[in-house]
Amino acid sequence: MFKLKLIIAIILIIEFKCQNIKFCDPVTSPINPTSLPKLPDEFEARVELNSLNENRNMESTILYDKNEKRADFTIREYNNSIRVIYDFEHDQIFSIKNRKCIAKKITESPQDNFFFGLVQDQFGLNMKPPNFLFHFNNGFPHEKLSQTTYRGIPVNHFRSCQDWPENKASLLIDYYFTIPGYNPAVSFFGDVFNELPVASTVKGYVEINEAEQTKREIYHEYNFFEFKPVVLRKSELFNLPRGVFCQNQTYKEPIPTVPESFSYITETINPKAKAASSERIFYSNQLKTFRLDIVTAANIKGVNVQDPVKIVHDYNSGVAYVINKNRGNCSFYPLGSIQLDNLDEAHLSSGYYTLKSPKDFLRIDDSLVYAGERYERGLLCDVFVSKKNASAELPEMVAELYFLKTQIYSDQSTDKLETVVPISYHINGQNFTIISHAFDFDSQLNRKNFDVSQCFQGKNRINFGIQFRYPDGVDEESFIQFYGRLLEDEFDEKIFKSFKFYSASPLRIARPRFEPNRRGFTVYSAITDRADSINHFIKNGKSKVDLQKIKHGVPANSPETCAEICLSDSQYNLPLDYKCMSFDICMQPIGGFICSFYNYSLTTDPAVVSDSAAECDHYSKITEWYDSASKDALYRMIEESVIRKELYLDVKDNQGNPVLTFSAIDIFQTTELSSESGSSGLSSFIKQFVLAAGNIDFNETAVLNSEQLIFRKNNGSSPEECARNCVRESTFECQIYTYNKETRECKWSSIGELFDSQNPSANYFIEKPGVEIFIKDPLYNFIKYPSKVTSIVDYTVEDATSESDCAIKCNKEKSFKCRSFNFCSSDDGKSFRCLLSETNIHSLDKDPNVVTTSLCSHFSKRALNDFQFFAHTQLSVEPQTKISRSTVESCAEICVFDDSFFCRSFDFDTERNICYLYKENLVDKYNFELGIKTNKKINHYSRQVYEKDGKLKNIEPLDKPSGIGAGTIAGILIVILIGGFIIGILFTFVYLKLSKKNDMLPVMKFVNPNYSRQIDE
Repeated sequence: MFKLKLIIAIILIIEFKCQNIKFCDPVTSPINPTSLPKLPDEFEARVELNSLNENRNMESTILYDKNEKRADFTIREYNNSIRVIYDFEHDQIFSIKNRKCIAKKITESPQDNFFFGLVQDQFGLNMKPPNFLFHFNNGFPHEKLSQTTYRGIPVNHFRSCQDWPENKASLLIDYYFTIPGYNPAVSFFGDVFNELPVASTVKGYVEINEAEQTKREIYHEYNFFEFKPVVLRKSELFNLPRGVFCQNQTYKEPIPTVPESFSYITETINPKAKAASSERIFYSNQLKTFRLDIVTAANIKGVNVQDPVKIVHDYNSGVAYVINKNRGNCSFYPLGSIQLDNLDEAHLSSGYYTLKSPKDFLRIDDSLVYAGERYERGLLCDVFVSKKNASAELPEMVAELYFLKTQIYSDQSTDKLETVVPISYHINGQNFTIISHAFDFDSQLNRKNFDVSQCFQGKNRINFGIQFRYPDGVDEESFIQFYGRLLEDEFDEKIFKSFKFYSASPLRIARPRFEPNRRGFTVYSAITDRADSINHFIKNGKSKVDLQKIKHGVPANSPETCAEICLSDSQYNLPLDYKCMSFDICMQPIGGFICSFYNYSLTTDPAVVSDSAAECDHYSKITEWYDSASKDALYRMIEESVIRKELYLDVKDNQGNPVLTFSAIDIFQTTELSSESGSSGLSSFIKQFVLAAGNIDFNETAVLNSEQLIFRKNNGSSPEECARNCVRESTFECQIYTYNKETRECKWSSIGELFDSQNPSANYFIEKPGVEIFIKDPLYNFIKYPSKVTSIVDYTVEDATSESDCAIKCNKEKSFKCRSFNFCSSDDGKSFRCLLSETNIHSLDKDPNVVTTSLCSHFSKRALNDFQFFAHTQLSVEPQTKISRSTVESCAEICVFDDSFFCRSFDFDTERNICYLYKENLVDKYNFELGIKTNKKINHYSRQVYEKDGKLKNIEPLDKPSGIGAGTIAGILIVILIGGFIIGILFTFVYLKLSKKNDMLPVMKFVNPNYSRQIDE
């Protein structure tokens, strides 16, 4: 290596100094430097170096690009090759020999930078110009000799004598350039660079010692081949070679941000084993799911299926689904029992299984450094490389990750631009190479890619349909052409959001099917049951937990029964004092089994001590999340969102803003094999009501004569349609309707009090044969908060039998205004208590009186019950807030929850569904001008009560203003100023006339009497 550096060093230019021992004298007839051949700032060439005095030969390849601040130098001698890559922009030198690479900083390695030099310009570090490399036109005088031939090529001959004191050298350098007009085999930019270097010879003395008068003579010849004033394929040639990792590299390009969801086809090749395999992978960090499609699962431990299979890992539940693609049958396994080479599973320090992050899944970590650009499968890629140290299981290896350099469109139907596309992953070891190619990368995933609903048939699922209406401007044709495909993800998200506080996996929602018609469209889907409870737990062997840590225990006959109880205790995704995470099942000495339940497990809590017990088995929850809600509970929540007009689908623009809304108008259950609902098509509405009495009808005359009541009716309705009319009434809250079976006449009204079947009101009801009256379930007016209670209780009922019974008692309470209740069961679940209160929960996060318990649930009346209804009434004052696409109930809730001001009433536009919130209330009408007017399209709701400091208070009228407003005060001040001016004149006059009198004029004061603005009440 010393000789190599010496040979290269002879072409280093230095400042000229006089020496006594010289090989040559300066040229006597130098030419103008502007007449010398031009050297390009970018070139590549193959150079043959002959040391004629030493009988040696070397070959090198040089790539030089001053504009991009990069150079690449490779030299070969004695079958050895050394490559040095220079990256001046990032201050890095990469030295590669025998596939071993060391990285250094250019600024800290002057001994390794003698070839290209180093300068600091206005843009940072860079190499010296090409004259420095060729030692041509570099400040020393040059002369042009006669035209000659070199290697048979006509050339112009140039010569220069150069003294290099710092290298103790005196050299005679001859240069040979092609004559203008000569056409080489490969030519670029011939009009600019028409004289290309052919050769250079260096003769002279080096290692000159003036004191001892010694020197060493050299004679070197440099032949240039394939010189091109441009670098071809610079994207690869300036970068690290394949399978090489450089130690100490400091420069790192940012690794592309991987999307949260993606799918691709992977082809894995083992060249040495001559083996290849192909799989399809689906990954979603948002859904916490992973899917693998393989041709056969015969080699996967725990599966052993010869047919093609689809394996879905659901980290929401801890269950793995294996679906035979040929036969359609399914199997369930606990996560961790199927061995997939740890492809997607990660183990948290808490002991749970979780889905790997997108970066971990694609093997991206902080050890990756940038290796440059490289072509892979004909695609230009950014390459990142890391070194994996040897371990007990794996040898040392170098991993390379290829990302597509340019952006591509993956989905032409949505024009989605894929900004990050992995292309390949290479693993290079000492005796092996494994290559994994990725094809068809797509970040457009949704729940349909993880659909497991085929595993649940018959009673294991609830099939349903939801009807939506078209908004203005949309018909069946435009919906099919433009909008249908955009709503599938939106539907899944809105259905999952309707689950609210229930713990459920998004995979419980079956893939939706859209069926448009003339007036709207229907979406058919299903809610599946959860996988068998035992598959949510993993068996930890013959052990049990300390009995003192047991939360509760019950007799059982199998682990499946214990698992079912454990999941049932964890159906809400709320912070609870107890949430079942593991259980023991132990055989009793007297026979039978007992289950013991814990809110921690052996895998998640290292402080828990287990004892070996041959008679016990311990089971632990696999994942941190739960999928424990029943299908019936989830379907009820979907029904609730439809009935309360909370379910709608939005078409959004690129910024995520809604531009078109499709509102759900109906929901119904369907059969397993057909999308038709039959006679029960609208049962979700009629289920909200109970039959109160027969032969009772509205007294139309009394209701119509009431200014506070609204009355509606129509003919030809079915019982289900009549219930739907009441629920869908947008102008008032309907809780009562009547239906005549013979005439099919339906009536509904805004009467707010629940009908008492034992004592019908003479004012609003009359006896009428054949007519039935229906009232809403008493629980309908309450919002349930599972496992929550309020610490404020005004009255306790010990003999409550059910939640509905407790709601009835709250509605009939006379001693105070009951607005909520806690419903609690005893430890054995055989008796219940009903705790009534006048307070109400409006926000779980802000209410300090809310506590958590697994034995109770809280029920709060809906906010609309705090308002008094005034039909066809509107305020003309300025609203504080305007809310579009609202309902009466949501408007009342927003008014109650709003912290920006004290909302005391609202108007609701029944035609446009717009809500106007006010700080005024109708009780203020005697003190303020509210501009009350009649408007048949608008109803007014004035708030009657509110809570403050845990106490219920009535809305009181605001104080009447003093009558001295800002204008009045200004007028008075002007009058005072004018009066003062006049008095001043008079005072001066009187003083002049009566200067001897010393009487003081009285002082006039003005006080604004009690003018104030009420803030919170």
